[in-house]
Amino acid sequence: MNNKVFIVGGGPIGCFLAEQLKECTIIEEHKKIGFPVQCTGLVSSNLFNLVSVPDNIILNKVEGAEIFFPNGKSIYFKGKAYVLDRASFDNYLYERASSYNNHFILGERVKFLSDHNLFTSQREIKISKEDIVVGADGPLSIVGKNIGITNKVLPAYQVTLKGKFDPASVQLYLGRNIAPNFFGWVVPEDEKIARVGLAAPNNHHLYLKKLLSKLDYSKKVSSLGGLIPIDFHKYVSKNNFFLVGDAASQTKASTGGGIITGLIAAKELAKAIENPNYDYNKNWYKVIGKDLKLAYFLKQVFNRLSDKELNELYNLASSEKFKSLLEAVADMEYYSKFMNKLICFPTISYAFKTFIKHPSITKDIFNFLI
Repeated sequence: MNNKVFIVGGGPIGCFLAEQLKECTIIEEHKKIGFPVQCTGLVSSNLFNLVSVPDNIILNKVEGAEIFFPNGKSIYFKGKAYVLDRASFDNYLYERASSYNNHFILGERVKFLSDHNLFTSQREIKISKEDIVVGADGPLSIVGKNIGITNKVLPAYQVTLKGKFDPASVQLYLGRNIAPNFFGWVVPEDEKIARVGLAAPNNHHLYLKKLLSKLDYSKKVSSLGGLIPIDFHKYVSKNNFFLVGDAASQTKASTGGGIITGLIAAKELAKAIENPNYDYNKNWYKVIGKDLKLAYFLKQVFNRLSDKELNELYNLASSEKFKSLLEAVADMEYYSKFMNKLICFPTISYAFKTFIKHPSITKDIFNFLI
């Protein structure tokens, strides 16, 4: 690899990519890797197929999720997931990347870039037309803006609480009185600490207050806010400029999760940088893109469902046949595994009724298929 590689963003995706390439310059706006934390840190076992994770970074293993519907009824689904210490995870990937010939510039924000120059808050870096610039700088990516790709985002807010929680179960809350167009979550670190949050277009504090009223807690330990990219782009590069992770909206728009999908895309990008004949856009889409497009489509459908229709979904999802199907084949990253089975399930009649009520969903289906 004769050309230089500049990675804008030293989060987990940027560091993972740097580890793959082994010789890059990584520019990170924050002085300390892993801070501020802007993620719930709930992942599936798919993570371990991409990177080994020390036991001390895994704070908890949950065995399932309880989903609460607007009518107050709930359904429990079995399924393993892992709660990460996100700051430690980020630093772990940073240390792995630092073990190679990578150069980190910390505490400098990239403010402007062109085909020949990259300007940070403190310096100008010359880049040639052969050099590669990667945007791993989040949903408001400066690299993305430079090549004309921007993301729709949804604000999210989370607090860490001290109280009494079930350490074996994640809780999800649906409904327009809790988190319109998204959901609220309770992710336990253990029986005494949980991460509680939601995403909504506005009025986060009002909705969060309603969510907290449902919980048994004694103290707020900390709080954080962030932006969830809820977009989809099939093509995320232009010439020698590439996007990866949140910058490319390589996240599940339906849940906001993006650690694993971003790492998967970063592996494909590393192959493309090392081999100019390897098509990044074609291959990242082949590996994970179709599932992210499906997640984006499901998010559009979900946005249009009223609380009454969500309660109707409860009647469907509470059947033992549906629960068994979900628990058997559902995957937090590869939605298509479940949806392919679901096509043969009696959800089609419910879906048809929904389409009649929301003709605009037909447009979403058309856009999804093309």
